[in-house]
Amino acid sequence: YGAYNGVRVFWDSSNSNFALLFTKKCSFSNNTNQDCIQYYIQINNKVYGPYDDIETLIISDRGFKSNIFFNNTSTYGWRFKKYGKEYVQINDQTYGPYDKAFDLSFSQNGSRYGWVFVKNNRYYVQLNDKLYADYDYIRDFVISNNGSMIAFVEKKNINNKFYVNIIGKTSKSYGPYDWVSRPIFSNNDLKFGWVFQSYKEGKDYVQINDAVYGPYHYVPAVLCYGFCIPIPSLFFSYDSSKSGWMFKEQGKWYIKINEINYGPYDEDIIKNSFILSPDGSKFGFIFKDHNNLYVKINDEIYGPYPFVDSIVFSNNGSKFGWWYMDYYGDEYIQIKNKTYGPYEYVSRTPIFSNNSKYGWWFQKDNKEYIQINDKTYGPYDKAAFTFTKDNKAYIAYVLEDELIIEQEEISTMAKETLNSTIIDEQVIGKLY
Repeated sequence: YGAYNGVRVFWDSSNSNFALLFTKKCSFSNNTNQDCIQYYIQINNKVYGPYDDIETLIISDRGFKSNIFFNNTSTYGWRFKKYGKEYVQINDQTYGPYDKAFDLSFSQNGSRYGWVFVKNNRYYVQLNDKLYADYDYIRDFVISNNGSMIAFVEKKNINNKFYVNIIGKTSKSYGPYDWVSRPIFSNNDLKFGWVFQSYKEGKDYVQINDAVYGPYHYVPAVLCYGFCIPIPSLFFSYDSSKSGWMFKEQGKWYIKINEINYGPYDEDIIKNSFILSPDGSKFGFIFKDHNNLYVKINDEIYGPYPFVDSIVFSNNGSKFGWWYMDYYGDEYIQIKNKTYGPYEYVSRTPIFSNNSKYGWWFQKDNKEYIQINDKTYGPYDKAAFTFTKDNKAYIAYVLEDELIIEQEEISTMAKETLNSTIIDEQVIGKLY
């Protein structure tokens, strides 16, 4: 591939596809003093590009930012820029040119994909081959997990108000609102929700399907886990039987799960730290006391820490973890009552594969490593990893100028000791 400026590797959940995002120096002069860089994407053995830029940042179900979205029906796509116009690529079909394109999204089963684009200052929604037109302004386009519904926020010039449009077997527009957060769907598409505000009342409300909860003095409407994304801090259990959020009233914090309020909590809760486990059995948050930070999981308290971030639960809530830094600047990963570290640098969020597997990336002595449960892989020059839904781990690394992808078969033995066997290894490219 010539002179790599950077390489990122992604695998889909069915193990059948991989993607490389890489850059190369231009083969021509751009008549500037700056280096010319072009972007390419390789899907399995096919290369797409060159592009002036690849701008799509999709938040996958594992919490990663990635430039390529895969699903288990071999549909993939990205957004790119070329000659001052923006385009969307879905498999081998190119859509555009547009003045602007954003919010490229896929359903988990790959049946639906779509995005928002702008032409001549008018906004449009493209959903597979169906076009929804035309709107004064659109933001926060979302496709539900199984593709049965879509949602997007619309703003109308006539009254300068926001609306949430839900389109599916039945369609409905909710609003008007003075302000509204990004809508979210539950895992099985039975519920959807968002936070909205009344400027006149100075109050926040939570909308879950057709039910409205509130008013509240304050409901956090932006989720921050290592990085901030405009998703309301509402959580649904996987079966949609439970929904939860945190709110503030008369200077005290509360946790609401279904119709039950937990609290009041006197602690100074970090406002975007609340999380509900996927099965709804546990909740957690980070709070501050006398300049120290603590993690609270239901009734258990962990800490103190000077810095802590990113609480994560396994599917059934039996395992949970987070990143923290000690008073000496060393970094650690905490998994329940077990501490891993110290590390020079470690990924801010541990990743759970299912109810027993977890892992993260870390750096030591200018080398990179992958930790999966109690087994360490490395050292490598560069490394990354991901879990698949069938409990496999893929590790991509650079060693002695070769980019290699290994598939690790992981099985948990008695007392959760880890047994790992390399079942496939492939040299993808050579770095020059």
